[in-house]
Amino acid sequence: AREIDLLHIQTPFVAHYAGIYLGRALGVKTVVSYHTYFEAYFEKYLPWVPKGWLRSVARRYSRTQCNEVDGVISPSRPMLERLREYGVTQQAAVIPTGLPIETFTPAGDRGFRARHALASDAFLLLYVGRVAHEKNIALLIDMFGAVSGQIEDAVLLIAGEGPALASLRRRAARQVNAERIRFIGYLDRTTELPACYQACDLFVFGSQTETQGLVLLEAMANGLPVASTASMGSLDVLIEGEGCQIVPADPEVFAERVMSLHANEALRKTLSERALRYARTWTADNKAREMLDFYAHVLSGAVAQATPTPAPGAEPLEAAD
Repeated sequence: AREIDLLHIQTPFVAHYAGIYLGRALGVKTVVSYHTYFEAYFEKYLPWVPKGWLRSVARRYSRTQCNEVDGVISPSRPMLERLREYGVTQQAAVIPTGLPIETFTPAGDRGFRARHALASDAFLLLYVGRVAHEKNIALLIDMFGAVSGQIEDAVLLIAGEGPALASLRRRAARQVNAERIRFIGYLDRTTELPACYQACDLFVFGSQTETQGLVLLEAMANGLPVASTASMGSLDVLIEGEGCQIVPADPEVFAERVMSLHANEALRKTLSERALRYARTWTADNKAREMLDFYAHVLSGAVAQATPTPAPGAEPLEAAD
């Protein structure tokens, strides 16, 4: 125990309280990483409970957990701004999760298209991530309904597993050209996932509740152009033209943008090159150094002013409408 200088809590609920207890028992300072936008998650998974009450609970819970530690790490600026609105007053820093250097190792498609019976000339749109309601995959499915009617060789791949899989399969089955929406399940991160990224033509993403949007950077690190909505954490990650095009959460407008990118191979190539360059600024080594700097601030008792705090007189949010 004498070798422990600081305790970093990464998981909420039971693990958080265990971390607080252990930190106090050892007499060391604690920091917490706030990764989950509970306000949005609670609404998706408890739809029968009044939204205003859920939001109030989520905000109070987040405020309490963040204020009982010595420092808070947020993966994005918009998420930290939301915590400040909740009334979180502890010193904080925005430190996104970095990409491992091996993410940038070219893998080629390694026969991915052949293994999944995908034509060599198919225009592949890809979503990777948890198949959950808060990921707004329904937007992508509806968007593809319009795209598939105009691009004969377009295919939408949905890679991942999760609680919304059955309902999204039903939604996809109702679309025109439903057979070209393929749910391909979980892909091994060290072999099949890199091959999938590099076999595809465009990464599509519609989530509006991300605290970071790391998967967007993973796609770009594999040279895959991105078409995505930008909200919360993804707003912090995405820069228009730097490997991506930002689109509104409207299926018709999203479809138009995808069709425009399909028609402009030169633009897709430019976005691919810029995506690789941009993603390299998000390496794990760079983010680890930022984390060590924040640890040093917490241990020294200095106030780390790495991010803006709310304007004087700003009232914390309480119960929502």
